[in-house]
Amino acid sequence: MGVLDQKQQIFGNIAAARALTEGLPTLSTNSSFPSINNGGDAITFLTDLIKALVGFQELQQTIETIISTNLAEIEREIKIALKAQLKSVVSCGVNPSLPSWIKSSGTGIKFTVNQIDFKNLMFVNPTSEAGQLLYNNVGQNLLNSTDFNTFLYQTIQNNGLTQGWGHQTSGSDILTFTYVANDVSATDPNNTITAKASPNYDNKTLTDLNNDYIDSVELLNPSNLLTNLIDTIFGSISSTLNKSLTQLGKEAQIATVVNKLTTTTSTDVIDSSYFTFTSDEISAQQASALQIKNGQSLITTNAPIQASVPFSSVQAMNTSVNSATNSLETRNAVSSSLSSIGNSLGSLASNPTDANNIKLNFIQSLIDNITKCIVDTILSPKVVGIFLINFKIINGQSATFSDAIDFMNQNKNLIYNVIKGIGASIIKILLKFALGEIGTLVSAAIAKKALEQANLYVAQLLTLVGVPSSIINLINQLV
Repeated sequence: MGVLDQKQQIFGNIAAARALTEGLPTLSTNSSFPSINNGGDAITFLTDLIKALVGFQELQQTIETIISTNLAEIEREIKIALKAQLKSVVSCGVNPSLPSWIKSSGTGIKFTVNQIDFKNLMFVNPTSEAGQLLYNNVGQNLLNSTDFNTFLYQTIQNNGLTQGWGHQTSGSDILTFTYVANDVSATDPNNTITAKASPNYDNKTLTDLNNDYIDSVELLNPSNLLTNLIDTIFGSISSTLNKSLTQLGKEAQIATVVNKLTTTTSTDVIDSSYFTFTSDEISAQQASALQIKNGQSLITTNAPIQASVPFSSVQAMNTSVNSATNSLETRNAVSSSLSSIGNSLGSLASNPTDANNIKLNFIQSLIDNITKCIVDTILSPKVVGIFLINFKIINGQSATFSDAIDFMNQNKNLIYNVIKGIGASIIKILLKFALGEIGTLVSAAIAKKALEQANLYVAQLLTLVGVPSSIINLINQLV
């Protein structure tokens, strides 16, 4: 039996059990169950399985769990992968001393801002309305922010001044950065950042510096991740920032690569084909870029619907999640925000069935895009910067990454391992939830069948002793 037949059989069995236990009406498989027609994407299949078992609110609980409870675990796994990749890049795992030119007294590593800022984040002021949704820990003194991206933005504003990173989160500086907007010596390009080791690390190894730096940065923040998810689907922030179609097309390319790597197996060879695009893929990327620029997402039910999430709604969600002080408050804030957005989207439908499908597909989109949004963190300055420093140490000062796709290609093992690690965490959550709901449904179906058999036996006995059929029917209705 093929994969398609197996999936249809599973959903058929669930529908039969739900009908037996007087469950909710089955949903249309053409728009609500995308995994019916795809290959081996386990995450999409599991979300479809949960859709067949429960409703919008229950499926939403999986996203709430991931964002409020599991981000710390996922971040730990990503940091392990980052450290391992950096160690493998540097002298095949040897623990080398720092080159003299990266030490505090040396000339340092030089790179332009665009070589580490693939999404033009540094063009957005953290204190602006949009910036407060994209950065984290935005206080009065941005240099003291525990978010490296926020710190780097202010370092760029303080043209010509050297700023230290590390004391904000780990007690002592690890690296220093100096930004020069216009190079009067004509030896470096404009908008150049010079990175050096802090004096504290002059006598330490490059691996020590790498590991301590990775530990010093926060990768996954609940409000930032949720904001990124909404923007990825609806373009609520990107459209407000008026991002160009060229920039949005580059971001769509990243999503394509992540989707390709998500469906790979351990026996697949990750070659250059994963980082190049067919004409169909390019057309899809252009269409996606246009939708995001317009701040819309196409939702398909019985008829296509152009949906959007207002910028103000994203602001309210970000404020609510940011104000949470523990995992329970975070979960409640995420739940309230997603329910509000889901209900707003559902109101676009012309009937209750379509409204339910829209809500389910909204949560499906969040789950589908969570891996890509986490990968976005790796493609931000806080991670690309340390990789570029190591890349230049190994390959020379002129070596660089041309764009995000080149970075992913040069570090394909890292990206693959991160994607698979994220996927495993999400699958574990979804599978646990699905198995629990299947167990409940099976138990109810067995009990229902047993009750029906018992009722039939009682009816037969009552008939034999002459009880009228009208009385037997009344008794059955009461049982």
